[in-house]
Amino acid sequence: MNIGPDLSSVGKILWRDNSGLRQDVGRLETAWTEQLNRTDGPFLFGEFSAVDAYFSPVVMRLATYDLPVSGLCHDYMQRVKAHPAIKDWCSTAQKHAVFIDFKEPYRLSNV
Repeated sequence: MNIGPDLSSVGKILWRDNSGLRQDVGRLETAWTEQLNRTDGPFLFGEFSAVDAYFSPVVMRLATYDLPVSGLCHDYMQRVKAHPAIKDWCSTAQKHAVFIDFKEPYRLSNV
């Protein structure tokens, strides 16, 4: 999973051109919103659990591509990203990442 780059410009194009993506994000938002309302948060089952860890790659993907989500889901994503286990996972992943310019040309401007 690629956590480092800012792919918001790609995300805008994908969001504009891909109705399937918009539908998938909509279904995800519905599920997260229903569960957060059911448990009153702050995580999907109250306290941080394996379910939130399971969704952390999805959270990171939504954030990396800066895809639009509702305020409630955005706040949930922020809490997931701020959790110590997720912060450690991301930090370690970025520290040990190998940049391959021909596979990741979008990162050349960040080098």
